[in-house]
Amino acid sequence: MTLKKLSVVAKFSDRNVMATNMINNANRGLMMGCLRVFFRVSVFMVGTFIDH
Repeated sequence: MTLKKLSVVAKFSDRNVMATNMINNANRGLMMGCLRVFFRVSVFMVGTFIDH
């Protein structure tokens, strides 16, 4: 009985860890994308500012 419970808990925690890793990776990707877009926009703004 206890072994069965432990295995269920282990499976559940594994799933939780996988889900958290996926969420963390998604958040990191979003942050990197936002930073990239911000960098491009700032470079574009600086370029137009220098042109004018």
